[in-house]
Amino acid sequence: PLGQILAAKNDFAQAMQYYRQALEYFDARREESHLRILGVLYTFMGDAHFNQNDLEAARIAYEEAFPYLIASVGERHLDTANVYEGLGKTSLGRGDAPAALESLRKCLKIRRQFLPEFHPSFGSSEFLLGQTHQSLGDTRTALKHYRRALAVQKQNYRSDDRRIDQTEAAIRNLPNSQHIG
Repeated sequence: PLGQILAAKNDFAQAMQYYRQALEYFDARREESHLRILGVLYTFMGDAHFNQNDLEAARIAYEEAFPYLIASVGERHLDTANVYEGLGKTSLGRGDAPAALESLRKCLKIRRQFLPEFHPSFGSSEFLLGQTHQSLGDTRTALKHYRRALAVQKQNYRSDDRRIDQTEAAIRNLPNSQHIG
């Protein structure tokens, strides 16, 4: 979709305009076959708000996605997992680590049911879980998640990818952690 292309180019204002137009179009028709589309559009809006650091608007958009996705694809679906991850990273950004942990665990549980072990989506989930445990002061569990994230990232991305650098830095910066070896 055009909105995703614009968001990938960091043109979030244009992406949001496209998402709002698409929401108006599909919401006006409100057919059962459009429910998933509406849920995914709200998820995309949540992502765009998150990337603009508007955590409250992101949270609201992710929460708006739930009823549409539950009605169309159910709770155990990858689209729903994406919403849980969005809520997790938004909660973490707001400093609510317990809420982040709950959402991210739900995300991971769904993804494990449907995706192969080294799917790229696990890299982000594991990294976010590492950050969450680190913010809770549990460096041992944080290190475990960071290492899992790093293993997934090394399977899926070039060695100079920023995600790998970010995860390696997170590991190095953990107090009393063993460095990458």
